Amino acid sequence: MVRHCKTRERLPPLKSTASAAEIIRWKESLQVDDCYRALFEKNSEEVFWVSIITRTNFSMVAIPTLTNYYCAFTLAMCDILLNLRSKTVLCKDKLMKRRMSQYLNDFDNGSPNHNSAEEIMNSEIAGRPAAKMVRQSSSKLEPEPNPVPVCRRSSSMMSIEELDELFEINQ
Repeated sequence: MVRHCKTRERLPPLKSTASAAEIIRWKESLQVDDCYRALFEKNSEEVFWVSIITRTNFSMVAIPTLTNYYCAFTLAMCDILLNLRSKTVLCKDKLMKRRMSQYLNDFDNGSPNHNSAEEIMNSEIAGRPAAKMVRQSSSKLEPEPNPVPVCRRSSSMMSIEELDELFEINQ
């Protein structure tokens, strides 16, 4: 989803088999940080970069009118993928819903806001149980279920091969 940032530099490649340490090193790179920060900025034509990325990924044929919903979805995915404070690149439903709600509100109020990303991360870090355990209705702690990356779901508008090429996976 994020091939390049405002400078048209490509993001460094990240293998689908990357370890947590490799993901963190990737997110710490200046190129990734520049691209992440650019999501919340406007270009010289006063268009948010995240809107440009969104239009690149949702064709005019499939989505003739680019709504705030699509921009919020794109920003939510990019936030999980590029934000150094997010220690994963998996777009779990819970993470996506929290971001979608906040970013949709931001877009409805005029613009995406980097402070919203910080607030989301602060609340996730403060509420994150130890050892990645989640409380079930039985009040027992059980392991969190294995997440399915949003971009790998069958409802994706792109094939797995196209996504791999887009993210430079296995190349």
